[in-house]
Amino acid sequence: MPGVIHFGKPEFLVVLLAIYLTFKIMSSFKIKLISLVASIYLFNYLYIHFPITGEVSFFDVGQGDSFLIRTPFNKNITVIDTGGKANFMDKSNNLKPNYASLKTSINYLKSIGINRIDNLCISHQDDDHCGDLPAFLTNMTVDRLVLPLGINQNKKFMNKILPNINKTKLVFVKNDYQLINFPFTIYHPFNYGIGNNDDSMVLAGTFNNKKISIHGRFK
Repeated sequence: MPGVIHFGKPEFLVVLLAIYLTFKIMSSFKIKLISLVASIYLFNYLYIHFPITGEVSFFDVGQGDSFLIRTPFNKNITVIDTGGKANFMDKSNNLKPNYASLKTSINYLKSIGINRIDNLCISHQDDDHCGDLPAFLTNMTVDRLVLPLGINQNKKFMNKILPNINKTKLVFVKNDYQLINFPFTIYHPFNYGIGNNDDSMVLAGTFNNKKISIHGRFK
């Protein structure tokens, strides 16, 4: 089949049942059995990709932050910060990326059927908040990258992300900006900065009658 179907991670018992029924089909090719297996796959695909409840998850990235906020039926998927750490030197003395998110947050997102992010927000330029950003840009479809206003003047940061930008739209914001299809209110930064701690993006929103406030750590 052309392309790749991103299925997600079914429950373990469902996997065992699907494997068992698949072997049954191989030994006894029956239309009813094929229809049953197809129905199991379809139901689980819909169950994974269109959850009836929303979710707020905090990823363990060590020092730093990384959050997932998704609304029911995956109508809106927002990731705030990616976590990360400084690159290490390989034997040839070239910088080699070491993206822990490939085994943690990105792995989790794909397990729940997510390979597209509506809004990927970066609070500020420190590696423990955005060091794994290139991994997200190259392994996920990111519709919009939301950044604090002025960080576009930070050449070091922009040189880090621009090679990985494909169709992702870059949006630079401050406290009085309002974005369409964005589930948060932007409270900071007040002015232009370069993405330092005191220029951090501060966001707050209400989900299921609970208010959530997320911000980078200030000095």
